[in-house]
Amino acid sequence: MTRWTKIRRTLARVALTVLPVFAAAVSVLAQDGESPSMAYQRALTLAPAEQRKVLAEAAARGCLEAAARMIELGMAEELAQLDPQSAPLMAWTRSDASIDGMTAAQVHGDVLALWTLEQSPASVADLVLKARKSLEQDGISNPFLALDLARSYEGSEPKDAARARALRQDLARSFEAFAEHADLLVRGACLRNAADLLRPDQHPGGDWNRAAALYARSARAHEDAGDPASAGVSLYFQGWCLEPDHDPAGNWTEAANLFARSAEVCECAGEGIWLGRSLHRLGWCLQPNHNPQGDWMQAARSFERAAHAYETSGDLSACGTSLFQQAWCLQPVNNPAGDWSQAVALLGRSADVRERAGDLAGAGKSLSEQAWCLQPGRNEAGDWSRAVALAARAAALRRAGNDPAGCGDSLYLQATCLLHAGEDRSQVEAARSLLVEAKDLLLQSGDTAGAARVETCIRWIDDG
Repeated sequence: MTRWTKIRRTLARVALTVLPVFAAAVSVLAQDGESPSMAYQRALTLAPAEQRKVLAEAAARGCLEAAARMIELGMAEELAQLDPQSAPLMAWTRSDASIDGMTAAQVHGDVLALWTLEQSPASVADLVLKARKSLEQDGISNPFLALDLARSYEGSEPKDAARARALRQDLARSFEAFAEHADLLVRGACLRNAADLLRPDQHPGGDWNRAAALYARSARAHEDAGDPASAGVSLYFQGWCLEPDHDPAGNWTEAANLFARSAEVCECAGEGIWLGRSLHRLGWCLQPNHNPQGDWMQAARSFERAAHAYETSGDLSACGTSLFQQAWCLQPVNNPAGDWSQAVALLGRSADVRERAGDLAGAGKSLSEQAWCLQPGRNEAGDWSRAVALAARAAALRRAGNDPAGCGDSLYLQATCLLHAGEDRSQVEAARSLLVEAKDLLLQSGDTAGAARVETCIRWIDDG
């Protein structure tokens, strides 16, 4: 039994006896008339997930301390939902208070900067400048403010990449230093931000090993704070740092183990989306074409679980992606123990959920793969006519989904299936027209190799 399984069972037993009493106590404390300051103090006694909710409510009612703690917990999305122009929040601009190196005006400026990132650029241009002035005028000693200001320079007009880079310089070290004196929840957020700043896929000159080590420390801090949801996210990114397709010096088995741990923790915490993400990456790490020690069937099962987690959480596009990958693991050309009929059925489901999610390009990709699997040349139960129809539908979806390169690939597939389906002159001419269109789309997309492949087929027809 793993550590997290033991914790989950212990928490379940405790919940049956303690939580009803605790909930009643909280209900009394949260009665009508509770001030924002009282709500903030109550939030500090709550479990992490509930603490974040109450902090957001208290901040919206004007509690400066609640907003400051939200900043230091990395709650950027929740802060962006506050109304910085409301009377309770505007009062901060006239306050002389200071918290953890943040003046009240800076706290307001931070909320304003994050809020403007979510608005139409033209409508908030003056507020962007106001937010930056509020953040910068007294100097910045808190790393969370520096990071949010950098985000403003990167995401809001007028943009200033040089200023953003200057703010991010040595910011990882600042977060590490800040973490030394912070409580566990804030420490976890500090260490994750430091790790984010050191990931080479995010910032050139980063260091995969240092980033992975910081994510591990972040996970431990969140675990010790009783915040398994956040611990699972940090474990996910630690695994990401150790994937050899990101870091050539990484290790597939270590990455897979971390994704498995992340999935277990996220499942315990009820974090469906992150459960899906962890299981999807676990499947990726178990594919033998990536990891020589992997296993096709284990990978397929992981993608199956990921798809279910995504579907249950309402992310149909991601569900379709995991179904696609599950099907890929079950294609006999990849997996000798696979099954064409299963792969074809899964690709049909993948296309359906992706289209329902509005991911037309993704739906087209799934249908194109389904058509590929139905070619009799590789699948004895295949059908050229069905493959032609699916490829045609795939091309239409990819065109509608603004995927010209994908559309070109599907048109090429449709043409080659049409040529195999029959050889009367009308079919040959139709195939040639499709190939000409496919070549143009691939050239426009910069896929010269793909265009050359299509040109070879056109010449074969012309010479034939």
